[in-house]
Amino acid sequence: MASFPEGRLRPRLLPTAATLIGLVILGRLSFWQLQRHEFKNQFVETAHAAADLPEVDGISSDLHEVTAILFRHVRLEGRWDGGVMLEGGRGMGHGPGYGVMKRFVTTDGVAVLVDRGEVKTPALALTLPEGPAVGGRLAPLPEGQTKDPVPNTNPPIWPRKSLVGIHARAGDVLPGVYLRAGPRLEPDEEPRLEGDLAVGYRPYTKRYDSLHYAKQWAAMGVILFGLWGWASWERKAP
Repeated sequence: MASFPEGRLRPRLLPTAATLIGLVILGRLSFWQLQRHEFKNQFVETAHAAADLPEVDGISSDLHEVTAILFRHVRLEGRWDGGVMLEGGRGMGHGPGYGVMKRFVTTDGVAVLVDRGEVKTPALALTLPEGPAVGGRLAPLPEGQTKDPVPNTNPPIWPRKSLVGIHARAGDVLPGVYLRAGPRLEPDEEPRLEGDLAVGYRPYTKRYDSLHYAKQWAAMGVILFGLWGWASWERKAP
């Protein structure tokens, strides 16, 4: 049975320094994936619990009360306010579409950013009917950067996954949340077409898994440490 060769550990400066840098980088990457896993799954259980709860009429400006009704279907009465803002890169049926965003101010004076749904062309977003009420699911803003709209577009168009930037441009609206308008859909159901606008939201059931990435970075760190130990072991001459 093979045994570990006799000798002593004698680290060398450059390999040790490079190994330490590598371990720090791999450790940070692993920890980042753990944080990402926790962040992306923080609302899954809340969404499941709220799925069968009754509709909520109205919304408060108190953030604690707002948090308590996340993922509930909320019905608001009031008026539409401000201009239309579009998010490119949305899918609509078998072709591209644009997400339509606009402020809605309730009769109590609470402003909310509403994702009304998708249209096929920017021009159609300017002709959508605007009634005195809107309903949909109240949800937290997704993870993302505050991007700027594409230059020289009217109405302004943001690139894909720019809901955070659109929310920031919407002005004095409820922070950290938005309303996805329309009815609740089945998991595989496409948004329903109402005139030129595709509306509706699917159940929030997807669970993201970043743990395997965290494990991969950690495993690479263990291998790197092992290689350093093997290279730093000074074997006794026979």
